[in-house]
Amino acid sequence: MIRAVTHSLDAIREKVEAGARLDAAEAESLWDERIDLHELGELANLVRERKNGNVGYYNINTHKHGYLQVAIALAQVPIFFLMGFVAGWCGGGIDEGVWLGASVVVWGVFLRIVLVWHITWSVNSLSHLFGYRSYETGEGSRNNWLVALLAVGEGWHNNHHADPTAASVQHRWWEFDISYYEIKLLESLGLARDIVRPRHLRARQQVPH
Repeated sequence: MIRAVTHSLDAIREKVEAGARLDAAEAESLWDERIDLHELGELANLVRERKNGNVGYYNINTHKHGYLQVAIALAQVPIFFLMGFVAGWCGGGIDEGVWLGASVVVWGVFLRIVLVWHITWSVNSLSHLFGYRSYETGEGSRNNWLVALLAVGEGWHNNHHADPTAASVQHRWWEFDISYYEIKLLESLGLARDIVRPRHLRARQQVPH
């Protein structure tokens, strides 16, 4: 079993370095071995995509996406500054406009981005340290209600590890997953499709009536 997994990782490494996409069979073989992306080392920069029921893995150029994220953040600076400047100028002149514009940039752009980063990172940190476990998933994931509240549902992390392909991590009625309802809204508007339901709903759909 271990030898097969090692061979699969070696094959994946070769294909990723060549810029090729893994086929469905290779992706599913990894999935069957229950390998977590964190265990792939330098291959952790892979993402899962659901298409026609198969799990696909894509190599992501992190440098390109990193530059894009910086560009998006910087593009917000003049917009936020202008909003603050106009409000301040209307209330107290140019000096007040510059002061308020700069304050809005600091609080509305840079500190907001840092705060969102830490909320995102808390999913894989706090939700592996504090909380309860509904499933024995072989790693330290936990369901953390505070992280779930801050990260719009992502804090139900043990549920995610138990059913990682599902779009929802709400396994109990009170484990509210706001992200899933956002996805369902997009689906109702025709902007999302092929949504993977939670395992208990998938099993219910497979039962013959």
